Amino acid sequence: MESEIKVREASAQDVDILAELWREFMDFHRGLDNFFTRSKDGHERFADFVRTNIDSSNWLILVAVDGGKPIGYCMATIMDYPPVLEIEQFGFIQDIAVAESHRGKGVGTLLFKRVESWLKERGIGRIELQVASTNEASQAFWKQLGFGDFLNRLAKNL
Repeated sequence: MESEIKVREASAQDVDILAELWREFMDFHRGLDNFFTRSKDGHERFADFVRTNIDSSNWLILVAVDGGKPIGYCMATIMDYPPVLEIEQFGFIQDIAVAESHRGKGVGTLLFKRVESWLKERGIGRIELQVASTNEASQAFWKQLGFGDFLNRLAKNL
């Protein structure tokens, strides 16, 4: 019997497994661009970041579980635009990561839909995120969820 994937808010007990999922997420991205090479203590810093924000009213940290085993996570927050704009706030998806074994099975969409509902409940009418220009699969994923190009972030190594 196939287990059902569930999405729930993360708790302090999830921090270590989220850090492991983050490590896999970063290693995948490093394969696309060496910029994403983790610092030696990157997973510890990530875990500290999660611990700091897990109970914040402006952050939503979700975990996707399959048969009780965490297989993905999403971190989203509410941010302010500069006061010169009519729109005051927006939702920002910091990370969405799914274990390689569960990619392409709708886990990312489940996580996103939960974030989208959370933001709508708070009166937020816009979501932004960043996607590595080398990550074609992620770009296609977000575009099929209705996202479109907004700004291009350019970089130059010195």
